[in-house]
Parts: sequence; C-alpha cells; structure tokens
Amino acid sequence: MQRRWLIAHDKDDVAIALAAPIAAGHKFALASLTKGSRVVKLGHAIGIASADIAAGERVHSHNLAFAGQADRSSIGAEFVQPPRHGAMFQGFHRADGRVGTRNAIAILTSVNCSTTVVKRIAAHFTPERLASYPKVDGVVAFSHMSGCGMAKSGQGIDNLRRAVTGRGSVFGSGSIPTIKLASNAQLVQSMPDNIDVDCSPILDGADLAAMGDVIFQFVIDVASGRQSASERQGIGENNGCPVQCFEMAEQHV
Repeated sequence: MQRRWLIAHDKDDVAIALAAPIAAGHKFALASLTKGSRVVKLGHAIGIASADIAAGERVHSHNLAFAGQADRSSIGAEFVQPPRHGAMFQGFHRADGRVGTRNAIAILTSVNCSTTVVKRIAAHFTPERLASYPKVDGVVAFSHMSGCGMAKSGQGIDNLRRAVTGRGSVFGSGSIPTIKLASNAQLVQSMPDNIDVDCSPILDGADLAAMGDVIFQFVIDVASGRQSASERQGIGENNGCPVQCFEMAEQHV
C-alpha cells in the first residue's frame, strides 16, 4: 500500500503529503489547531495559525502567518561572527602598486593552426624547469578552433579580433600584460602598434632558437615592468574593448 504522508519530526503539528487528496509536498494538520497557535514543522515553529485549522486540512499561506516566537528553538545561537578586517585574498603586490593573484604565463593562439604549438610550449615548462623561476606559478595554453580559413570580413573575424587577437583583453584575463607575436610580415606591417615581437624573420631563415631567446627575454622584461604594446596604448582595461576592437577590425580588414 502506498504511503500517503510523512511525519518529519515527532514534535511536528503537520505532516507532509505524499499523495492525494493533499498535493504531494504540501503539509496538512495532524490535529486541530486554533487561531493564534504556533505551527511546528521539522521540529521548529514555522509560524502561527491565522485561522482555525481542522485536522487533515491543508496548511499553507491562506491559514498560516509568519510571526516571531519567543519560545522558538534557536538555530545557530552559538554562532559568533568574527571581527572583519576588510576584504582579503591570497595575492601579491606588484611594483606599480597593483596586486595580482598569481604569476602565470598564458600562451594564446591567434589561429587554430597554432593549437599544437602552444600546448607543447606549455607542456615544456614542467615544475622541474620552472624551479629556477620561483615567481612564475605556471605556463598554460589557451587555444580555439577559429582563425585559419576565415573570411576577411564579417562577424566571425570581428569576434576573433575582439575576444582573442584584437586590441582588447584576451580570454577574460582583464588588464594583465599581453605580449603579441606575429610570424606574418603583412600582419606586422598592418598592425605595427599592436605587435610586440616580429617573428617573421623565421620565414626568411632566421635562427629559431635565437628568436626563442628574443621572445623569452621580452617575457622577462614585461614581467619586470616593461609595458607591452597594448599597455602603452591603455587598451585592455575594459574586458573585451568591443568599440576599439571593432574600429581596429574596420581599419585593418
């Protein structure tokens, strides 16, 4: 036989219905309650009867009112709020007075063709290799599935420039320094104020390891206070920078 109600606590004045005629989950009086008497559920007073309630009658907002109870059991009475010392978080102070939460180096892709590259770069920096750089918490890779083969105009390329490769902040990273590299000479020429390191000489036979040293030194310099191109222009403070980025997209399509 199906159980039709549930009594949650032995001090309760109401039961919880599990089947008709009272809607499942609603409560009904176990005994007659007079107007003004307290109503107990789960062992605690939940209000007072705003009208006489017959045994078996549904108890809800039409006959139950909220009111403080002097003899009501206290919940969390022993809880003591510790004194506040202002908002705090685990972080560190920057040389310019700002603060940060961690010193991670993020490797970002402008096109999906670079996905494997950035993942291998990040994987290279194991905890053992980072041991020589105690102020660097880690190297992480962020990639996406866009970029290569895209139309040179339209919403797709605009969104890519705005959110990832444009003049705004990247991947919701706020106003952290962003270093932008380009191995495409045409891109460097079209966006000279936005590219930090011109890597296009690699395509003309420049030594790959030597270019790696240039990039590495630039990262160290920025971490030590040197401003990146976007920082010098004051871009990236507002995450996404849609207006500036759309203007950039229109200028360089």
